[in-house]
Parts: sequence; structure tokens; C-alpha cells
Amino acid sequence: MILTLKTPPVSEPITLYEAKEYMKVNNAVEDDLINSLIVSARKYIETYTGNLLGKQEWILKWKTKKGQVYLPYIPVIEIVYVKSNNVEVDYRVVYGTEPLVIETYAVDVEIDFWAGWVDIPESFKLAMKRIVTFYFENRLVDKLPTEIYESLNQLRMWKI
Repeated sequence: MILTLKTPPVSEPITLYEAKEYMKVNNAVEDDLINSLIVSARKYIETYTGNLLGKQEWILKWKTKKGQVYLPYIPVIEIVYVKSNNVEVDYRVVYGTEPLVIETYAVDVEIDFWAGWVDIPESFKLAMKRIVTFYFENRLVDKLPTEIYESLNQLRMWKI
């Protein structure tokens, strides 16, 4: 399976202002660092839960025998196409599954799809703020503490 990001989210789930307000930072000296931590926190949560935070377009290439292909991210917004050897092929979406399942008789498929939360749940935003704050205050630490994992565990209901 090869996944390629075609169109990234237009904006991050939390703004620089929201992160700084949460952290009680009143200057612009480290805005670049905070912005990079916001992006890292989003990607961390996306990887941890399989939920994309913001509308994104992805290309999935999957070498498969005829059958089922699982889209690795939720929520899926739209399937743009399913192709095999650069030709669009018939497929069926199996609704009610997470991750979303695409059934096709084609092999070696390429699927272009849009996925991600447009209205991002507050629990994701809070988890992002906590991760950004932790790494801002603990720059030499490379592992999240137990308290942050407890916050992430509250996102389990969102995990695929």
C-alpha cells in the first residue's frame, strides 16, 4: 500500500492564537516553533486515531487480488475515482464500516479520495493543545508523559 497526500488541509484545527492563549504565551518570539508544534500534533493525532483533522485529498495505490480495499483514514467524504492501469473501474462502497471498504474486481488499484473532519470535534482540539503545550515546555523530551496519553485515550472512541 502506498499513500500519497495530494491536497493537504487548508488550515490547522487550532490557530496559533488558540495555542498561545491555551499556553498563556504573550509574545511572538516563538511563533514559528508553536506553528510547527501545531502541525506535528495534528499529524500525531491523525496517525494515532486514523481520523484526518481537516479535509484532505489522498491517493492510495494498493496491489490487491480482486476483493476489498480498506481506506485507512476517516471520515471519508468522497471517492473521486477507482482506477486500475489508469482506467476507471467499477467499485462498490461498503457503508457502515470503519475503515471504509471498497469492493472491486480490479487488481492493482489506485483510489483518489477526500477524507477528514470539516467540523473538528473539540476533543481533538483539546488533545492538540495539550500536546503542543507539552512539547513547547519540554523541548528535550521525546516521549509523551502519562497525562497526555490519558488525554489521547479519551480519543479511543474515534480510533479505527
